[in-house]
Amino acid sequence: IWGDRAKQFMINAAIDAGMANGPSPDNITIALEPECASLACQEMLPKPAKQSASKVQRYMVVDCGGGTVDITVHDLDGHAKTISEVHKPTGGAWGGTYVDDAVKKLIERVIGEDVARQLADADWLETIRDGVENAKRSFNNDGSPVAITLSQVFMDAVGDAAGVGWKELCSRVEGVSYRKRGALLVSDSLFSACFEEVLE
Repeated sequence: IWGDRAKQFMINAAIDAGMANGPSPDNITIALEPECASLACQEMLPKPAKQSASKVQRYMVVDCGGGTVDITVHDLDGHAKTISEVHKPTGGAWGGTYVDDAVKKLIERVIGEDVARQLADADWLETIRDGVENAKRSFNNDGSPVAITLSQVFMDAVGDAAGVGWKELCSRVEGVSYRKRGALLVSDSLFSACFEEVLE
C-alpha cells in the first residue's frame, strides 16, 4: 500500500507528463488497485442484483499479486446508490513471489546445498517457473500431494551436478518423491508450509 510520499510522487509525475489541466493536481486522483477492482466489480454485477441491493451490503476485495496482497472493504448501499470505504486499504508483502522463494528453498533441500551453489549463476527457478505456478494454482490443501513439473534442462543440470538420480535426491527429504516425466510429488503438508512461511 502506497504511503503519502509515493502518492505525491505519482501526482507530480502525472502533472509533469501533462495529464493535469494546468499546474494543479485538482483533477488527478490516485486510486489503488483494490479500490478500482471494487468499482469494476460493481459494474459487472447483473442489473437484477444491483436493483435487489436495497440494504447495505459489505464486501471485501483481496488483490493477490506477485509482491503484495492488497485488501479493501466497502459497503454498497443499493438504495442510496453509494459505495463507502469501511476501512482504509491495507495489505502487505505476502504476494506469490514470496511463495516462489519458499518453494525454491524446498527444491534446494532436495538437490542439496552444493548442487544449488553450482547452479547459482543460472536462474534455475526461471526454468521451472511454469511448474511452480501450476502447482500453486492446483493446490487446495485437501491432503493430496502436489506435482511440481520440472524442466528437462533443470533436471539434466541437477543430475550432472549431483551425480545421482532424482529418486535418490528426493529420498533425502521426507514428503517428496519423484514421479516419471519430470515431476516432484510434494506432500500436502510440506507444500502448505511454503504458504505458511509467507504468512508468518
